Amino acid sequence: MNYFANISSFFKQELPINQPLSLRQGQIIFGKINKIFPNQMAEVQIGQNKLLAELSIPLSVDSNYWFQVQKGEKKPQLKVLTSIKTTASAQQNQTEALLEQLSLPKTTESRAVIASFVHNKLPLTSEILEQAASWLKNSKELKQDIAIIKEMADKELPFTKEVFISLSAVQSGKSFPKLLELLQNELTAHSVKNNPLTELLAAINGKEFLDLEDGREIKNFLSQVLRNLGFSYEAELAGHLISNKEIKEGVQQLKPLLLDLLKADISSSIKEPAQQLVDKITGLQLLSQEAGPVTQMIMQFPFSFEGHAVEASLQFTGRKTKDGKIDSDFCRILFYLDLLHIKETAIDMQIQNRVMNVTVMNDQPFLGEIVQMFAKGLKEKMQEANYTLLSIVCKPFSDKKENEKRPFAGYQLGYSSYKGVDIKI
Repeated sequence: MNYFANISSFFKQELPINQPLSLRQGQIIFGKINKIFPNQMAEVQIGQNKLLAELSIPLSVDSNYWFQVQKGEKKPQLKVLTSIKTTASAQQNQTEALLEQLSLPKTTESRAVIASFVHNKLPLTSEILEQAASWLKNSKELKQDIAIIKEMADKELPFTKEVFISLSAVQSGKSFPKLLELLQNELTAHSVKNNPLTELLAAINGKEFLDLEDGREIKNFLSQVLRNLGFSYEAELAGHLISNKEIKEGVQQLKPLLLDLLKADISSSIKEPAQQLVDKITGLQLLSQEAGPVTQMIMQFPFSFEGHAVEASLQFTGRKTKDGKIDSDFCRILFYLDLLHIKETAIDMQIQNRVMNVTVMNDQPFLGEIVQMFAKGLKEKMQEANYTLLSIVCKPFSDKKENEKRPFAGYQLGYSSYKGVDIKI
C-alpha cells in the first residue's frame, strides 16, 4: 500500500498534537506578523505557534517573512531574509531570491522542497534543502518523494538518506507478501541454506486459512506476526526483553535474520528483496512514534484470507492514560486492505468515550447492503466488549473530499500559551 498517497489523502483529520516550537540555530522558518504592539513588540505566527517578539527593525502587519534563526545572548534571534508576497509570481520571485541568498542551485527539486515547506509551515535549513534536492534529482515520483521529505521534517526524524530510503520502501515499495515470496524463491533457486530464515519466511507468509473469531485469538495472532517481522526487536533488545538463549541461538525475528543475511556473500537477486524488507520494516518503525500525550502507530503486515495472501495496513492514533497505557476509550484506527474480490477497502474507526463510529470506504456498489447485514451482529459483539457501535456507513472513495471536510470530533489538546518575550527580530 502507498501509505502517503492513499491513507493520507483519504484521512486528513488527525488528533491535534501539541508540539512546542523548537528554534535551532541556522533554521529558516516561514512566519507572519499578526499584530504590532507598543514598545517595538509584535506577535509572530510560526506554524501553529504564536510568539511574542521584540522588533529591532520595522515590519508590517499581515506580512509573511522568511526568518533565519540566529543565536542571541538570552533568547533566539530571527534575522529577516526576505518578505513573501501573496501572489504566485511574487512567491516565485522570493523563492528564487531565497535560493540565491543561500547560494543554492535554482533547480526544480529545490523549488519543490521550498514550496512544500512553505505550504506545511515547516522549518527549513540550507542543509536540509541541499540534501533533499540531491535525493530528488533522479526521482521518478517527485510528488510522492516530496511527501516523504515533509514527513521526515514533520516528525523530526533524522534527515539522512537511510531514513529517506526506509520511508520510500513503505510508500512505494513492494508489499510484504510479494517481497517474502520473492526472497523465498531466490533462496531456493540459489540453494541457500538458512533454516531459521526459511522456516520463518514460510510461517509469516503462510497461505493457510485463518479462522479467528475470538478477539483474544486475533490479538495474539497480530502480536505474533508483528514480533516475527521484527518490529519490536530493537526495543526488546534495549529493554533486555530478549533472553540470552534467544540471542545465542539467533533471535527468530525477520529483521535481525535479514541483517545477518545481508552481511554474507550472497547474490544481488537475494540481497535486493532482503534489503527492501529491512527498509520497509525500518520505515514503519520510524513512522510509529509518540508525540507528547499522543501515540501514533503505523503497521503493515501480511496475512492470508481464503488462501489469498494480502497486506493489511493499520494506523492507530490515540492518547495515553496517566499510567502510560494506551487509552482505548478515545482513539482512531484506520485499516487499509486490497482484497481479491472487493479490491481496495479502507475502514475508519473512531472511538470517543467507548462510543464507536465506523466508515467503510469501497467503490463496490453492493457492499453497503452486505455491511448492513452484519451490522447487528457487530453491534452485539461490541457491546460484549463494553463498546457502543453508534453507526456504520459505507462510502465510495470518490466521497473522500466530503470526508476530508468532516471535522474529527475527537478530544482537543490545544496549544501552549506563551508568556514573556520569546524572540528578538
